[in-house]
Amino acid sequence: MKKILIIHEGEKTEKNYINNFGRLARNENPNIIFVTKTMKGISVKNYLNKVAEIIRKEKEKYEHCLVWMDFDIFKRKNIDADKIKNNIEQIKLHKKFKLTGKVKTVFNYMNCEDLLILHSSDENINKWQKICEKCNHINNPMDSHNYLLKYKEIFPDYKKNEPIYIDVDVFKKAVTNSNDEDILFSSEILNALDSILFA
Repeated sequence: MKKILIIHEGEKTEKNYINNFGRLARNENPNIIFVTKTMKGISVKNYLNKVAEIIRKEKEKYEHCLVWMDFDIFKRKNIDADKIKNNIEQIKLHKKFKLTGKVKTVFNYMNCEDLLILHSSDENINKWQKICEKCNHINNPMDSHNYLLKYKEIFPDYKKNEPIYIDVDVFKKAVTNSNDEDILFSSEILNALDSILFA
């Protein structure tokens, strides 16, 4: 049995996504289990302490440990992604926390809605891309209030934290979209999950 630990910042959206992906994973490989832990209220100043607080308490054996965060708050402060990843890799693990490999940090560029729309149609992705370009979202990410207003121009009924439907085809399309250089936004969690389940 492979256990995957995912430490994430959102209390519902990310957890719902992993729960849905977990159902997909069980259909593909019943020997994989996803365990989620939530960091509440992270900021540029406290993210390292929040991650360390969870990691230092872990006493289980995991195949992978992913720290999943939105990059927007760091981008606004011009903090390099590799610096954050390196800082998290340096956290000392509890002596009983057995892990194959290193703790890996994966980002949504820029936020969770950017991840979710990668699962959508080409038409919706193009609409969101135009909004992102107009608002300079990639270089100066919109705050949650503004990007939700813009997001609802495409998805009027969208409610934050509601789970989305994921099957293999939908997931694989999202992975392809995330790796498409013509699409401005991406999510490293997709490649990480893809390699865990389908490698």
